[in-house]
Amino acid sequence: MHRHMKTLRGCAAGLAILAALPVSSPARADTTVAQFAKMKTADQAHLLGSLLQSLADDLEKNKRKKESECLFRLYTNTESEARVIRSPGMVDFLATVDGASKKGAADKVTVEEIIARQMVQHCGTGQPGKK
Repeated sequence: MHRHMKTLRGCAAGLAILAALPVSSPARADTTVAQFAKMKTADQAHLLGSLLQSLADDLEKNKRKKESECLFRLYTNTESEARVIRSPGMVDFLATVDGASKKGAADKVTVEEIIARQMVQHCGTGQPGKK
């Protein structure tokens, strides 16, 4: 397995460390920002970790090395890989969630759309699973 994918899996696992605990709602890609904001922190971590893990698996399966390395860079912090919260991807994700809420678009934007936009903007790719 590619070195970056191992680290990305570690980061996704870090986000979803509470995934083993029972969650009040399932991880769904179509979760809106409004729904995400109402979730408990553990559920938010589970959802985001699950989506990132799914994307990492998809990229690995389709041998898309550049995109997997880009996703790795987005969701890791060069100073400390354990500090996913300070990664460029997480900072952007949280800013997008905040911006959508402030603009009244929280019911129109999904968590998956934010990640897909990041992949297009930062990695030059389309939606996960598409070339």
